[in-house]
Amino acid sequence: MFAPLRSTPISLFTRENLRHWLELSAPPPTGGFAPETELVLKTLSESGAMFFGELVSATKLLPSRAEQALGELAAQGWATADSF
Repeated sequence: MFAPLRSTPISLFTRENLRHWLELSAPPPTGGFAPETELVLKTLSESGAMFFGELVSATKLLPSRAEQALGELAAQGWATADSF
């Protein structure tokens, strides 16, 4: 069972350099996600960045399930946050 992320590493860089930093990293592992996590990933892939409330509304997930899905995506390198 996946434990939600309560803290993550912080990186500071200019947005225009994001592509270069991502090219240096290994691709995140794929597959094996819970159905809720797959739904959140699909929604973000189609809609782009969203506020948490928008994501909950778009996916119709309980906030706790959306938070857990985001934690799983962040832990595996599929999602990032622009605030801390």
